[in-house]
Amino acid sequence: MPSSQAAASKGLVAGISSFIDGQDSIGSTSSLEAGGSLPTDQYLYSVDRFDMSRIRWILVIEKEATFQTLARTGFHRTSKAGEGIIITGKGYPDLATRVLLYRLSKAHVAGSPAPPILGLVDFDPDGVGILANYKYGSVKLAHENGHTNVSPLTWLGPRSADLPSPKVGGEDPIGLLRLTARDRKKALKILEGERCAENGPEQDWRRELQVMLMLNTKAEIQLLSTSLGQLEVWLETKLRDAIESTRRDEEDSLPDSLEGPNA
Repeated sequence: MPSSQAAASKGLVAGISSFIDGQDSIGSTSSLEAGGSLPTDQYLYSVDRFDMSRIRWILVIEKEATFQTLARTGFHRTSKAGEGIIITGKGYPDLATRVLLYRLSKAHVAGSPAPPILGLVDFDPDGVGILANYKYGSVKLAHENGHTNVSPLTWLGPRSADLPSPKVGGEDPIGLLRLTARDRKKALKILEGERCAENGPEQDWRRELQVMLMLNTKAEIQLLSTSLGQLEVWLETKLRDAIESTRRDEEDSLPDSLEGPNA
């Protein structure tokens, strides 16, 4: 059962235009559209449904600064990939942020493709840890995990394929860093866990962690702006690819249509 103790949230969201709460009243707040703080987890549990009619994607962002940059430019409204929702838990998420993402993951319009839910996190062990927190929950709040885990979440980037080639004899690009002893310890701990084990469900995460350790390299989201051009351009390409991939997967999962009688 959800917790009976309301908790204020540190999370932020932009792109939610309206919702219907437990009293059947329509809520519409400019703060949740433009980039405001979340309500309590208790209130989010009480929301009956969100307006997802125009939402094509949901982006979970590790860092508040990146969230604020995208919210300020209205990326969630003007993206060439279509309208979306952006969310940040400012690092590891609190309960209300996880509740919101879970509710949104269940709220897509029936008969239409579910919007992909994508994580924009640093290419480092903590980035993987944050993804795992949203997707699988936390040990501390294990009693809440059934109401908060977001299994469709996938890692958008940055990933190893997005890394620029290191400069020989020069400084690394801004945002490209060396792993610390703590980073290596955390990466090894994640690899020892069941989700990233050799036969675990997160083989993509496993490969990325192995690349981190092999190259002794991590990368911040900032790298996407400094080394790969504008963050928005990179995001639009990745979002459109994710939407198309989701559409194909849903089409492949449909049963074959019944064929009519031969003429």
